[in-house]
Amino acid sequence: MLTDLLLTGLLDGARIGVAALGFALIFYTTKELHFAYGALLAACGYLYYSLVVDQGLPALVAAPIALAFGAAVGAAIQRWLYRRLADHLAVLLFSFGMAIILENVLHIIFGPTDKVLPAGPLTQTVSVLGTQLRMIDLVTVAIFLVVFAGLWYMLERRQIGLAIRAVMRDSTMSDLVGIRTGRIKVFAYALGSAIGATAGLIAVTREGVRPGSGFDVMLFAFIATLLGGGKLSHVALWSVVLGLFMGLVAWPFPTELQTLFAFFAMLAYLVVRSLDLSSLRRRRPARPARPAKPDKPAKPVDRTEVSA
Repeated sequence: MLTDLLLTGLLDGARIGVAALGFALIFYTTKELHFAYGALLAACGYLYYSLVVDQGLPALVAAPIALAFGAAVGAAIQRWLYRRLADHLAVLLFSFGMAIILENVLHIIFGPTDKVLPAGPLTQTVSVLGTQLRMIDLVTVAIFLVVFAGLWYMLERRQIGLAIRAVMRDSTMSDLVGIRTGRIKVFAYALGSAIGATAGLIAVTREGVRPGSGFDVMLFAFIATLLGGGKLSHVALWSVVLGLFMGLVAWPFPTELQTLFAFFAMLAYLVVRSLDLSSLRRRRPARPARPAKPDKPAKPVDRTEVSA
């Protein structure tokens, strides 16, 4: 039982990690909370479903179209909407409103029920360590590793990656040294949205997609991004830890409480990390000094010996 939960937690961590890497790339580069990310993720899942089921396109043809759609919409949102807003708070509020509108549009077009791809090669089961898993679960792990390796290579070995890292540190200084920060931010939105669209394709194949399902995935991606502290490698690690944590929580508690426990664990960690332990040590009241021992009385001098 415990082995099954741990293995399931690892798979959930990989699924969260794909969405979290895209969300973190956008947030770390632009410092903007793009909460329409989840709705766009669901929209790409619906588009993939329509192309495969309604239009009859092969999955290998429909997938690139859905990913390109996600990248184009993400870049357009940053270029023509977010850039015109005054500050990050305005972006946050605008993205919330846009997410609500897009979810309602998806609800009107596709209805409230889940859309799941028909059975195929990715839904076949295989045995791993005595646990029955579907091929889509193993493919998700592979996609997670490929996405993380690709981002690491781009940020560490390519010139565009060095520019992104510079904008992550200080966009104002990057602009002063000649880096076109506007284009870098558009590129981050395009690439991050394409990665998020990949998570949408995984969702519609794995358990189905509904208008609000993208928001659920985005919440866990947001948690991993906050815990990552500005490093994509930490985001990937925290995604796996978060998946394992939810798998262990599902052992003694109902699965409906996984989100609650995940948020509680995040808040507890952030509170502990924000504490300045050294200052707390300095604020401790000093121990009262021990009273000094009274000096011993001087030995009287024998005058007879002195006169002699």
